[in-house]
Amino acid sequence: MMSKEARDRETLDGLYAAFFAGELEKWMSYWDEDSVIREAKTLPYGGEHKGIKEIGALAEKMGGLYSEFNINFDGIYGDDTKLVAVGTCNCTGRETGKRVSFSFAEVWVFKNGKVVEVTPIYGDTALMNTIL
Repeated sequence: MMSKEARDRETLDGLYAAFFAGELEKWMSYWDEDSVIREAKTLPYGGEHKGIKEIGALAEKMGGLYSEFNINFDGIYGDDTKLVAVGTCNCTGRETGKRVSFSFAEVWVFKNGKVVEVTPIYGDTALMNTIL
């Protein structure tokens, strides 16, 4: 029998694969009305986003701000309670054309194959805002 951590890792792999393939509908299938994304309040899309409608609106807003948003992973660590993805984020602002790279971590909690909550922790939100 697969551990909860292993199931959560499969869910996270599928979620990231859908995101980077631009498959918004598939990416949205990992969220439900109880899901929460907590973005840094200093970003243009900062704050708590809860439920399908708000998370979809967040994805659209971010898509409008960035022409590129990709991640190079250093690793994913965790246990049955949470997973933490760590790496470097590379972004290009759609309006400015400027590109930056910065370290990040995302803390993920899952239940029954759905995201309960995710909290991205960016190494430098001031730097991110310079390209937006």
